[in-house]
Amino acid sequence: MVDSKRLQMALGKVRLASGDFSGRVLAIDPHRVRSYSKRHMRRHRQDEAARPTNVTQTFFVLDADTSQPVCFTSGTSARTATAAAEELLVLAGDILGTSPGRPW
Repeated sequence: MVDSKRLQMALGKVRLASGDFSGRVLAIDPHRVRSYSKRHMRRHRQDEAARPTNVTQTFFVLDADTSQPVCFTSGTSARTATAAAEELLVLAGDILGTSPGRPW
């Protein structure tokens, strides 16, 4: 887990330096991505006509101006959406180099 965060930070800083995003306004974008895991998990339906499938909750932080992803994390049954959002904002702050007193 620590290695993946370090990789995201390094890639995010490279993308920030290359001008892929400015990081002025951020948006948290939750997704349910289809999972092919054999693990027992709750099944979700996309609509009433579709069969339920295994999905993994994934949260992205996007630059709202360019719609480019800054970082992401996956949700688990033990982690709430609020806890995942807090973790993502800290990771995005590390990538963007914000100080604690600076508004996002």
